[in-house]
Amino acid sequence: MPSALVAIDALPLSAAGKAGRHAVEALLRDHIGSGAEDDPLTYLLATVARWLGRPADPDNGGLLDLGVGSLTTARITAEIACRYGVRLGLSEVIRASSLRNLAALIAHSRGS
Repeated sequence: MPSALVAIDALPLSAAGKAGRHAVEALLRDHIGSGAEDDPLTYLLATVARWLGRPADPDNGGLLDLGVGSLTTARITAEIACRYGVRLGLSEVIRASSLRNLAALIAHSRGS
């Protein structure tokens, strides 16, 4: 189940007539916001709290340890890609031992 539905007039297509990945990602960034100016840790804490319905400790375990399921972890990974313009592998996100470490991985991948 998607975390959000976004109404658009038409799906942006590539020259080959397929969904244009970069254009679709731009639409998603417009919807969920660009993370260019926000702190990845602040974003992760808010996102995990939204999914779990309670605050999370930034130093007490990775997403799965905190009770975020694997499907939701995949959704968060996709949000990270859209929000911050970085492509982390799902395995990298799962291996992060804490939200603080995941935030540092995002920042490092952005070149911050």
